[in-house]
Amino acid sequence: MINDFKKLFGDEISINRLKENPNIALFLSRRIMYKININGVSFVLIEIHPDEKFGAAALKKQMRVYEDNLQSNIAFSFQTITKMQRDSLIHNRIPFVALPEQIYLPFFGIVLNNNFKKPKEIKKEKMMPVTQQLFLYLLYQKDVSVLKSTAADTLGITRTSVTRASDQLLEMNLIEQKKNGKEIHMKLCHKPKESIELAKPYMINPVQNKFTINKS
Repeated sequence: MINDFKKLFGDEISINRLKENPNIALFLSRRIMYKININGVSFVLIEIHPDEKFGAAALKKQMRVYEDNLQSNIAFSFQTITKMQRDSLIHNRIPFVALPEQIYLPFFGIVLNNNFKKPKEIKKEKMMPVTQQLFLYLLYQKDVSVLKSTAADTLGITRTSVTRASDQLLEMNLIEQKKNGKEIHMKLCHKPKESIELAKPYMINPVQNKFTINKS
C-alpha cells in the first residue's frame, strides 16, 4: 500500500495501523483501519473486506459514524471496484481508494483510470490443513509477530507451504504481513477470541472418521 501511495504522492507518507477499536457498533469496529498522513494531510483508511456487500447509501451513513467517532477525514479501501461502484461512490462524495489506479480523496487528491482489476478468484471455503496449522500457531502467539522462516522451522513444514497457507489466511482477512528486508513477519489481525469467531466458518474438522470396536 505505502509503495503505491509513494509513487503517486511522493515520500512524505506515514501509515500506522489503528490498534484501539473505536467505541462504535462491533461490525464497524472490526474493520482494519490505518491512520495515514500524506504531506501533512491526515485521514483514516478503513478496509472493506472483498466478501462484504456494500451500497453507497449504507457507506455514507457509516462514514458519518466513523467521522464523528474518530474526528478525522475518512476513506474506504477496496481491493477491487467496478466502474458502476466507483461512479456511485463519487456521486455520493464518499472518499475511497482502490489501489493502484482508483483514488478519490476530495480533501487531498484524485486519481482515476478506466482500467479496473478483476476480482481474484481464490478458493477459500475451507482452510487447507497446513493453513489451519499455521492459524493455530499464530493464535497461540497472541499479538506477537512471527517470521515465516521461524513458523516453518517450528511447525516442521516447508517455507513454500507457509507462504501458501499465509496467502489463504490473508484472503480470509485473518492475518496481516509486514516485510522487513528479506524477512516477512505475520500476525493476527484481531484479538485471539475474535480471530477464532472469524475463522470458524473456514476451519476444518480434525476428526475424519468415528468407529466403534468390541471391547475384546
